[in-house]
Amino acid sequence: MGDKSSCVVLLVIGGVMWLMMWGIEQVPMIWNTGVMVTEENRGRVYRILKNLLVTIRLVVAAIFAWMTVCSARSQPLGSWFMPLTMLLVFGPIVLCLVQPYRKR
Repeated sequence: MGDKSSCVVLLVIGGVMWLMMWGIEQVPMIWNTGVMVTEENRGRVYRILKNLLVTIRLVVAAIFAWMTVCSARSQPLGSWFMPLTMLLVFGPIVLCLVQPYRKR
């Protein structure tokens, strides 16, 4: 097992990722939307993508929090951790990327 500093490293990495995603969320003009953004659909497209970023930010924070707790307790993450993480990360991405195409 690693030493106790590994818990701090996980918290720092999670915090830096959270701050970077928050910064990206503040500048919607740089987002790659995948659809043509017009005056008519600008609000809807940006709302969908902002919801995606907020959801992913929450998921990343929860993942790093759980990894920190398991590391502090010296417990394994569990066999369910990877499938659940993949579902929590890619599920919202798929749902939010389908929405702009559905209402063209």
